[in-house]
Amino acid sequence: MVTVNFYGYSDDEDFVNNLQVQINERFANDYPDCQSELTFSQEDEEFSLIFSLTEFKSIDEVDTFLCEEICHEREVYCEISNSESKKTFYYDEEDEWVS
Repeated sequence: MVTVNFYGYSDDEDFVNNLQVQINERFANDYPDCQSELTFSQEDEEFSLIFSLTEFKSIDEVDTFLCEEICHEREVYCEISNSESKKTFYYDEEDEWVS
């Protein structure tokens, strides 16, 4: 299983819920069988929207271009991982995936 985690920082629950809807619509368009889960901590001002892609085994199977677009459009970070490896994209740094 591969997980795709979009995360960022905000203390505004309405903003985070709206962002969840927008990212869900965009990501689920390409991955309709994915399951998502939102975690939000108003106290820590952090949120994560985690997509589980059970049909994938390798992190290289995920469309990184789609993830990059979502990161830039919504100003969130992204981490793609499985039990063996992970790579992270920071929208506000160089346009490269960091392993």
